[in-house]
Amino acid sequence: MQTIDDLLSNKLYQYIDKEDLDPHNELTNENWVNFLNQYENTYAELASELADSLLDEYKLNYLESKFDRKVNDEWFYLFLWTWNQKI
Repeated sequence: MQTIDDLLSNKLYQYIDKEDLDPHNELTNENWVNFLNQYENTYAELASELADSLLDEYKLNYLESKFDRKVNDEWFYLFLWTWNQKI
């Protein structure tokens, strides 16, 4: 049987508990479940978009020439600015 560590190895993921986002316990468990139901797809989509962008940034920094990196860095920061406007 595989462990959680086995399932998550070599994967980019973010696991967030209620206690991480609501340290003062302002939400009831019912509120938390409603929050998850409302935002889990949006969170997954934004996390995937960010992961794609970060991988592109990594490729630019480590796999392409310096000239290509400078040009593409500007696009990456424009993406981050645009992405922040969505939130």
